[in-house]
Amino acid sequence: MSASAWVLYPAAARAAAISGRLAAAAPGRWNPEGLRAIYAADSLALAILHLAVPAGGFGLLAGMRACLATFPASLCRRAGGDLPADWADRPAPRSTAVLGEVWAQERISAIMEVPSLLVPDGRTYVIFPSHPGFRRVRFGPPRPIAFAGPPGPER
Repeated sequence: MSASAWVLYPAAARAAAISGRLAAAAPGRWNPEGLRAIYAADSLALAILHLAVPAGGFGLLAGMRACLATFPASLCRRAGGDLPADWADRPAPRSTAVLGEVWAQERISAIMEVPSLLVPDGRTYVIFPSHPGFRRVRFGPPRPIAFAGPPGPER
C-alpha cells in the first residue's frame, strides 16, 4: 500500500528541498539545525497553510513549487504517544526538535507522522533522508502553485 504527501519549496531550491538540506539550514518545529528533513502535508491546501500562516500571508507563494511525494505506507510511523506534552506550543519548543533528532538518529522510520498545528484532522509528515528507506520515496514533477489569494468579500 502506498501513501503520499505534498512538499512545497522555492522554485530555485528543489534539489535542496528534496534532499533535506533546505530544512537543515532553516530548522523547523521537528528538526534542529543541521538535521536534514523534508516537511510535507497530507493535502496541498494544508501544505500551503503551513507555509503561509507563519509567513503572515500568501505573498511568499508566488515563487513556490509543489510536488507530490509518494512512498510505501510501511515507511511511515505516527508519533502519537511519543509527542512531547508541549508539542503544540508557539513558538516551537526545543522538545519537538529533539524528538525529530532522536527519531532520525535511531532510525525509527523514514517518515514521522505528526498532527498539524493548523488543522486538527490534518497530518504533517517529516521525511528523514538519512534513513535507509528514504531511497523508496519518489518525488513527482514540480508544479507551480496557482493561488488567487485570499477570498474577497462575498457579493
